Amino acid sequence: MYANLFLLAFIIHRSSAFSCPSDSGVYVNPDDYRSYYVCSNRCYKLEYCISPKIYFTRANQTCIPEPPDWKTRFDLSGQFKSAEKTDIFIRQEGYKIYISHETIATHYTLISRYINETHAIGIQTVRQLVNNCIVVFNARIVATGNRAYCYYETLHPYSPMCDLPKNYSGNYCKTY
Repeated sequence: MYANLFLLAFIIHRSSAFSCPSDSGVYVNPDDYRSYYVCSNRCYKLEYCISPKIYFTRANQTCIPEPPDWKTRFDLSGQFKSAEKTDIFIRQEGYKIYISHETIATHYTLISRYINETHAIGIQTVRQLVNNCIVVFNARIVATGNRAYCYYETLHPYSPMCDLPKNYSGNYCKTY
């Protein structure tokens, strides 16, 4: 449900556009496995599975909850210390990633889901405990190895900024 709100913001674009390999057929979208290409007369149309929690499988050319023809490439489960010296906890369960940590003033929660072998998209909420202001970010995680990833966030268009500076950036890469 949450992925539909910002799907277009995080689709990973390849340098070349898709071209139909035959006059007609159905083909997986390597950028987002929750969608697929339908070719007719060598013209394609991008179609999406009915829910962001299901994936197109090339094995039987349908959308299913757990695709048998691909797995996430890396495991991000683990924990490390933040710059504020608090523990950041990462739990990966199948195609889902959960990240949380808490400081004296702020509580961070991220829920995301893989869209291909290395990229996950989701929502991060940041709750400031002093004023109870909640900031919402659209988040993208790119797994670069076991216990290694890069994180990118943009302020959700309907989120308040609370006390964040206008040039705020939460982008970083981490190995732990």
